[in-house]
Amino acid sequence: MTTESTVAVTYVGKENPFKDRLYRSGLTFTPEQTRPLPPALAARFLHHDDLFKLATSTEVVESAKDKKAGATSEQQSQPVDDTAKLLAEQSQQQNEERTKEDARYALLEQLEKMDRQGLINWAQDSYKQKIPGNLGVAKARDMAKSFIDQYGMP
Repeated sequence: MTTESTVAVTYVGKENPFKDRLYRSGLTFTPEQTRPLPPALAARFLHHDDLFKLATSTEVVESAKDKKAGATSEQQSQPVDDTAKLLAEQSQQQNEERTKEDARYALLEQLEKMDRQGLINWAQDSYKQKIPGNLGVAKARDMAKSFIDQYGMP
């Protein structure tokens, strides 16, 4: 069932199930499954006409009837329309990854502003690792950055 804010798209490929990895939507499709998608995402999927097609109004109506009719054995095999839920989960996951990445870049930027003694203290406090005192500030900074890559964010 579509509204003005969605476009119904039907998967016509053969892979069962098909998982979208290109656009990172987190959606999976079974053959001939119709999903209501946001217009921007639907346009991306419809570029791949060997895999997706614009759903006809009868496909959308049949999908709506299946939801209203109750659960017969044939309809139980029909996939549940969880498109909105999956898109929301994927969006939340992307936001969490973006937040982690932003924190990492902020820390790297902070390391760029530290002097050698600050880098040595930071490595000891954060990772219990020693940076030799005879290293120059550039080498100490590289070593501190390598701790982030090796051990993750403190």
